[in-house]
Amino acid sequence: MKTIHIIVEAGEDKGKEISVPPEGIRLGRSSKNDVVLVDPLLSRHHCRLYFKQGIGLSVSDLGSSNRTMVNKVEITEQPLKLGDAVQVGDTVMRVVNDGSGVSAKPSVVDLGLAPKVISNAANPTGQKKLGVGKLLAVASVAFIVAILLCIPKLLSTGKTKGTDEPVVAKIEKKTLAIDYEKVEADENNIFRYKLTLTPDLNISIEIDDLINNRTVRKEKKVDEELIANLVRYIENADFFTLKPEYAGVRPGVFNQMDLSITIGRKTHSTRVLNRPEPEIFKDVRGKLEVYGKNELGLWAIQFSTEKLLEMAEDEYLLGKKLFDEREVKYSNLSDALSNFQKSEIDLETVEPKPDFYADTILCIRDCKQLLQEKHDELYFQAERSKKLEQWADAATNLRIIQEIIPDRADDRNKQARKELLDVEERLKANN
Repeated sequence: MKTIHIIVEAGEDKGKEISVPPEGIRLGRSSKNDVVLVDPLLSRHHCRLYFKQGIGLSVSDLGSSNRTMVNKVEITEQPLKLGDAVQVGDTVMRVVNDGSGVSAKPSVVDLGLAPKVISNAANPTGQKKLGVGKLLAVASVAFIVAILLCIPKLLSTGKTKGTDEPVVAKIEKKTLAIDYEKVEADENNIFRYKLTLTPDLNISIEIDDLINNRTVRKEKKVDEELIANLVRYIENADFFTLKPEYAGVRPGVFNQMDLSITIGRKTHSTRVLNRPEPEIFKDVRGKLEVYGKNELGLWAIQFSTEKLLEMAEDEYLLGKKLFDEREVKYSNLSDALSNFQKSEIDLETVEPKPDFYADTILCIRDCKQLLQEKHDELYFQAERSKKLEQWADAATNLRIIQEIIPDRADDRNKQARKELLDVEERLKANN
């Protein structure tokens, strides 16, 4: 019979009894642990309980986010004694047997499941009462019979009444709505980030960064398949198991995150105020921020204004150099355009704009115009060469188009590649 070493006194698993074998056990939120606790503040692998030679029952933290405490003191590794309180997240566990042979509680716990003998005085009718084992056996037989009776009905549901055609179950697509706001404030700055996703697939992001004088407002329609993937991620992350609020106190600062998610008809909201995030909340919140950043191209918010200005100017100057050398190498004009566009993106959230910003916009326009003119001229030359059956010249012009427009997703590059295949086949035939 197992010896109970730990009893959960507070938390979702209150009353749970834990036995620690000689090889020890690992506790956490992940199903891969020896003991799984339902506590969103736990890390996937939070701590380990084990017997240390010459010391006895001990606990060690496994690098958890919210740490492990013994008697309200944060620990890395700690021997345990009878009566110690071990706290992980919101779960408090009490040591009732430290392996020393002294126990604060009998190792056998009566849960009221054992069959009891009833005297005739208490049972005047003389009727026999079934023990738990017999009751379970009767219940099992009844369950099997019920299943057998239901099988014909289950089999018949695959056909429509009056026809042999199978009924195809309609899979309902789950709608997703998200309202997430983060506010970080201290005596020097206020930073606000708000992400909204509506059921009609519109995503919007608002950013207010007071100290850097940055204000961003962007929105767009998102892909339905990406939303389906996001729904699966959130459901698997157990966000709906979080408590409504996790609050703490941090003098001189105000850090608050509010996240409300609706999937289908199910809605859940959680607020984290001035305290470390539960790991589930952190995972989901981080996923949403990355998703929004990628969808709306807001990666630049991670850099300071000074850094963005430095990056933008370097890209602008490189673009100018490549533009001036556009006749040296076919790809230089396209590379110049790419650098000017990067510079524009860097400056999107910067106010006021630097002096070179206006020239950056003009250079983007000039590069695009020159690229189109060069493409049109080369394509005209290629078409004329094909009519004259000058296949080598046609191939040369089509290859140059691919060099001046190296982006394989560009329709002009695709067209040149497609026609070059046909031209090269004719060259082979002629040779």
